[in-house]
Parts: sequence; structure tokens; C-alpha cells
Amino acid sequence: SAMVHEAQGDGDAARSSLHKALEINPNMIAAIIKMGDAEYVAGNVEEAKKYYRRVLDIDFNNVEVRQRLISIDNDQGLPEDGAPPGSPEELGMKVALEHLRLESYEKAIAEFEKLKRSHPQNTLIAFYLGISYESAGRLDDALEQYNAIPRESAVFTDAAFRKAFILAQQGNLIQALSLVESLASINPDRKDIHLYQARLYMLTGKADQAVAILENLAQDTPENTMIMFMLGAAYGDA
Repeated sequence: SAMVHEAQGDGDAARSSLHKALEINPNMIAAIIKMGDAEYVAGNVEEAKKYYRRVLDIDFNNVEVRQRLISIDNDQGLPEDGAPPGSPEELGMKVALEHLRLESYEKAIAEFEKLKRSHPQNTLIAFYLGISYESAGRLDDALEQYNAIPRESAVFTDAAFRKAFILAQQGNLIQALSLVESLASINPDRKDIHLYQARLYMLTGKADQAVAILENLAQDTPENTMIMFMLGAAYGDA
């Protein structure tokens, strides 16, 4: 793609320029993706994945980045242009995701179910079908989709994380906490997972463990008001 060639041509200069752009606007998705591409081309695969995950922290439904993560995890390199332009899969995903964005959950479900029948091995489709079921309140159907996503899939962690939310919502706090602890141990850079782990510790009467996590998070992101608020509450319970 042009984006990758640009990264190849500029090398360190491209990354320096992108760093400056992100200092001005840390949430500039296009720049974050380019930074990830530049790191990937430079051979820094894990750094690239951190940038792609940063995009998902901002835009959870960014299919372009999810395709990159899946391609990297499958050792396929960066996709040139994602799904083939105009392909039934790409068009179907766009329609389904638009329904999801507009909160037309039953329409999104119908589109994702149709896509899954055509592409039964596509874990990204299964993941978004689970999201659609969950958004529509069909929690058991959502769990069925999340449970079917294999560990080696690039969306496994997010699917398992969504499963933990549902378990907690259903009152299964200990089971949810066990799952989140497992996810936190294998995803040390996922602040969202560690934050929810702290929340579950507080809900299960383990305030001291919540404090330890929140203090570490506060050191990394002292500007995060949610972390500071939770830390204050945890101090009160410890």
C-alpha cells in the first residue's frame, strides 16, 4: 500500500514526524496507524502491535486495524488494502458495522449471521456477531460466539474480555475475575484489562489488590481521572 511504501521510504524520519504529530494530537488515528506500519516495516513487530492496539482503545470497531493484527498474527505481513475492494465480504462488513454503529442491533445481527454462513472460519465476523448479540441483550448468544473463538485468533483477548463483562453482569464475579486475571497475565500492556481487574477486586472485597494495580496504572497515566477516582475509592475500602 502507499502507506507502507511511505514508511519504507522515510524510515526514521517518518517515525520522527509521526511522533511530533501525535504529540499535538495523541488520538489522531491515521497517524497512529502509520506509526504502527512504520514500526512493522522496521521489523519492530511488537511495537507495531502496541500502536494498533492503541487505535482500538480509541476506536474499538476499527476493522482496518483488526485486519492488520490478524494478518500479523497469521504471519501474513501487512495487508495491502485490507479486504478486496468491492468484495462481498468487505461490503457486508461495512453494512453490518454501520447497523451496529446506528444501534440497529437486529439488522446488524442479520448481516453478521449472513456473513458468518459464507465465512464460517472468519473470527472477526464471529467477534462482531457476538458484539451485536451482546448489544441487543442476547447474552447467551454472545457468549456462544465468544467461546467459539480460538486462542490463536487475533481477537481472542477481546472476545474473552467481553465474556468477562457478561459473566460479571450475570453475577458470576469470581468466574469473571479468574478470566480477567488470566488475560491480564498474558497482556501486561492492556491497561483496560488491568483497570477492570482492579474493579473486580473491589467488587469482590479485595481492595488491597485493587490498590496495587491502580497505583501502578496511576504512575503510567496520572492524567487519567477514572484511575484516580477508583484509587481514592480503593484507599477508602482497604
